[in-house]
Amino acid sequence: MGVVKQKYISSVYLNKLYQQMVADVAEESMKAAVERWVISDARHDSTSNAYHSTVPCLAGSTHRIVENSTLSRQQHRVAQTREVACTKIVLPQVIAQGLSITEVAHDYQATIKQYVQQLGMVNSYDTWHCTKNVSKQLRHICAGTVRTRDRTWFTELSDKARCIKVHLYWSMRNCGGNPDRLRAIIMNISQHFQVFQKLPELLARTGSVDNKVSELAGTCKIS
Repeated sequence: MGVVKQKYISSVYLNKLYQQMVADVAEESMKAAVERWVISDARHDSTSNAYHSTVPCLAGSTHRIVENSTLSRQQHRVAQTREVACTKIVLPQVIAQGLSITEVAHDYQATIKQYVQQLGMVNSYDTWHCTKNVSKQLRHICAGTVRTRDRTWFTELSDKARCIKVHLYWSMRNCGGNPDRLRAIIMNISQHFQVFQKLPELLARTGSVDNKVSELAGTCKIS
């Protein structure tokens, strides 16, 4: 069939019809990847009084950017509320593409929640914001003074804050969108801890945990 030279390949690539075909295929692929839910979150160019703020809208399953909106201080003076303004721009842009979006996940913003519900979509919160304060909230029962040990905090929990946070991530990923299953998996972590606390006792008493572990685990509803 001969050799296809680079000059010919370049001429095909530069052909506008070819470029349009590639763009159409890419757009259809993107639409298929988006499915029915998206994630939005603000990005600021500085930690305080940002000059620019951007809200990208990502496909929930692929985490690829579908659309984004950027506003400057000249367009919207208050950095703290700029995320809401960007969200009100980017979501209509996504809808205008003909994507069948039914759910939007974002950080904990009451105004954005209200706007998402006005659009007739399901409001959700992203997993990072759901768990970011877990370690802080557990600190008062995981550490403290010698005087308050075993009264307000417990040494058995001193290394459990990070484990609990990881378990929450795992629970959200594996609950299948079922709130009852999510609640059951999260509450199950206490039973897991009870098993691990009894393992050293079993080792000291029997020297082996092969049979005892399965017997002990059988008493726990491990999902």
